[in-house]
Amino acid sequence: MEIGFFTLPEKIWNEKKGKFVNNKLYSWDELEEFREKNKFNYIEFMIEHMYYYNTLNQKPKSCKICHLSLLDTPLLHKENFEFVCKFYKMQILKYKKWFKIFDIHLPYRWLFVPKKVYLERIENFAKFLEKLAKEKKVEILLENELHSYEEFLVLTERDYKNLGITFDLGHAYMSYVTKRCKIHPFKFFNKIFDKVENIHLMDSHRNWKIHHEHLSLGKGSLPIKKFLSILDHKGYDKMLTLEMLKINDIKESRKYIQHSFNHFKPLIYGTNAT
Repeated sequence: MEIGFFTLPEKIWNEKKGKFVNNKLYSWDELEEFREKNKFNYIEFMIEHMYYYNTLNQKPKSCKICHLSLLDTPLLHKENFEFVCKFYKMQILKYKKWFKIFDIHLPYRWLFVPKKVYLERIENFAKFLEKLAKEKKVEILLENELHSYEEFLVLTERDYKNLGITFDLGHAYMSYVTKRCKIHPFKFFNKIFDKVENIHLMDSHRNWKIHHEHLSLGKGSLPIKKFLSILDHKGYDKMLTLEMLKINDIKESRKYIQHSFNHFKPLIYGTNAT
């Protein structure tokens, strides 16, 4: 298993102050030093983290994956669909010189969009991305947000060679508690497991319905250790990205994983480890 972490956002929510405050940021070189010191394999670059976007003038040494901008345009009308496709194509064309793996949030189904129509749009969207990925020689990972597992089965039932899935545990719980998804997140994960190439992991509270909290592992109420045991049981050996907002939380979460997996270290420190 390869373990990485996200670049850092400029602002983070301060619950006590009831507002966003400045986050402590680190240069690309400092992130690289932190990665090496704490035995991470890679960094996931989110282009909406503007400090890192504005200071990116060459390919970061250990950035393995590029997380593209979030886009909540519903895939309903032809114009909407064409806009979404063009938007992501432009971003991939811009960054493919530096990255070979891209993360895209699968546009979720707005409640006014009939499910049958949405599933047809998702299938067409997947076909478009598969063709684009093949032409540009990249891999595209579609990430779950407010989705039901049926909406992601569209991606597992076809033999897409260049499309995979990023499974976000926090998003899966949001879908579950808001009843967008009627099966437990672990069952969701099991149904799409064969296509999962990356996992976004953080802690949160199970009743959090607006957005997951990006807490350090063990600081919320999600069954993180149970999820890690599932990964071990299944022999998961792809990417696992820690999605915390502060550098100390990333470091503590790395220790949490190491402690949890202590009795089967070979899974963590495999041939891909540094």
